[in-house]
Amino acid sequence: VVGVSWEQANAFCAWRTDYLLRGLGPQAKYVQRYRLPTEAEWEYACRAGTQGDYYDGSSHTGTSYNDKNLSSLAWYGGNSSYLLQSPGYDVTALANREDNSPQAYLRQVATKRPNGLGLYDMLGNAWEWCQDFYNKYSPLEQTDPLCDIPKGAVRHIIRGGGWHSKASSCTCHSRGRQIPELRHFDLGFRIVLAK
Repeated sequence: VVGVSWEQANAFCAWRTDYLLRGLGPQAKYVQRYRLPTEAEWEYACRAGTQGDYYDGSSHTGTSYNDKNLSSLAWYGGNSSYLLQSPGYDVTALANREDNSPQAYLRQVATKRPNGLGLYDMLGNAWEWCQDFYNKYSPLEQTDPLCDIPKGAVRHIIRGGGWHSKASSCTCHSRGRQIPELRHFDLGFRIVLAK
């Protein structure tokens, strides 16, 4: 699902949880709830125990739009034909691209390799909302922080990169931020089931 704001993603999680709880009465306190992942949970799930830029353990190589290590894992600007839409694009580079279709678009889920946990599209295809407000990383070691709202914070974390992103935006550690009302063609969400 893309074109969904942070607010709408949270509303879906609340609706799904309510649907699950409906009619359970006292048993409802034992049922897990749906929510967006924290940024730490998202990165942990994406990495699946690896340390590289990408979840197969490999690192960023090549140029921003031609990374052979990323092409088997993700739809990004280098293999989704995004550059064909750009003025002045050099078509001679098509010989090195995985996809020479003239159309740039979001791709069907699970058409690239999954990570070690069996999760597809953690990198590329669509950016994903996280629960957290954007804040600088803390120099102190933390365990799964869901930061308090930083003073003046108005943006939430997005992770993973999208089908038109540079390779450097589609790494396990890359992060972005957006206002919670934003709905965009390459911004979606993934939910977790938690206590």
